[in-house]
Amino acid sequence: MIITEFDLALKLNKGTFTSIFIHFSEELRLELLKMVWLLFRFKGIYLDGPALLTSDDKSLLIELISSPYEDLALTALTVITAFAGKKNYYIMIRKISFIDCKIIQKLIPIVHAGKSIPFLQIVVCILIRCLVMPCSNVLYYQVDEYYEELRHDISDMIQIVCLLLKSDNFDIRRGIIEIITILFDKSCDMVASPMLFISRYMDTKVKEAMNAIPVFYTYEIIASQSPRLCGPSIQAVNLMLFNNEKSHKAKILIGLKVIPALKVILLNARNNHNNYRDSVKDAIYLFMELAITDSTLVQGIIDQDIFATIIKMKEILSPYDCQIVEALVATLRNATKNQIEQLIENQYIPQYLYSMLMKYEISKDDEILEPARESTELIFRECQQMPVLWKENMITLLNKLDAIYLNREEKIAQSLEHGVINIEGPLPPFVDDY
Repeated sequence: MIITEFDLALKLNKGTFTSIFIHFSEELRLELLKMVWLLFRFKGIYLDGPALLTSDDKSLLIELISSPYEDLALTALTVITAFAGKKNYYIMIRKISFIDCKIIQKLIPIVHAGKSIPFLQIVVCILIRCLVMPCSNVLYYQVDEYYEELRHDISDMIQIVCLLLKSDNFDIRRGIIEIITILFDKSCDMVASPMLFISRYMDTKVKEAMNAIPVFYTYEIIASQSPRLCGPSIQAVNLMLFNNEKSHKAKILIGLKVIPALKVILLNARNNHNNYRDSVKDAIYLFMELAITDSTLVQGIIDQDIFATIIKMKEILSPYDCQIVEALVATLRNATKNQIEQLIENQYIPQYLYSMLMKYEISKDDEILEPARESTELIFRECQQMPVLWKENMITLLNKLDAIYLNREEKIAQSLEHGVINIEGPLPPFVDDY
């Protein structure tokens, strides 16, 4: 029996895929699936229609991914991926239809059985496509319906995530990190509209499953120092710690393990900045989140000499001045008096703050000057020993702080005049307090 591409396309369009497939041997099934894949991949025939495959066809494809014949299972999985690949309304319907066929549950024992790397890479691709919705031509209520369906499978999906997070393969690790980010990030496609906050699609079982994702393996990916994985892994750890219901104790324990690994990233960036640029920015942001959490983590940052390491690299890290100053003020706010004394002991931080205050212009760079001013104020208030540089330049320093304060008051007055207050953060003290 010879089937041409045109015959196959016609039969597919008529919904007779199963009828021409079911009686074939494994070898012929594989050849037919390869032809289907070629049609999907290169011809694009009937891809945008609503009824390319019947429910029996989908069930058969899902059955075939369990085949002991690796090539047949791999090709079936590839066809499923192509079927749910394009971003339009019909793809959403197709995704729901595959979820209804329990594809995620079917994948759990298959992944446990230890499939090949190419197979597992496609599994990761399918999970990502299940999570990421089409961005256009889909109404909010349709997205609601989709995630109502998906919610019931999140726990099973997380089982697969936990298994594959242990993989040493780069593409699998990268894909799993992307899945974790989608699951925990409230700004991702899954919750892109105000209607779609993740809590709507949560129940106790789902929350418990998300809490069970081992942060340890994500930390190991950071510690591996892979330039292309460090940034996404840091973001994932941040989300798992702070967009989740991790206990305060867990945050401290994990944070103390992560801080040394983040320092190594900073040191790597000194010699290879281009490859670690995004990772450095993510690391600085995570330092800020950790410092806000507990003074124990502030001590971890002090013990690893994090800010001295950052400030020594200030020339190459100048694009991140705003993030660095924000992390610094967050650390100082949550530090004890003794910890602040430790932070300024080597003079790097006072020198850095002075350079920031002198470098940037009032009104143009308030997002840097305000946290720099607050950091300076905290050191003034808490430290008995005034930094030498500040003593030597006291008049210049106080004049700049005075100007920043007056500029802030002027902005507050303008906002009040227009009936809108748009000033963030606490009001500064009078300059006389200095």
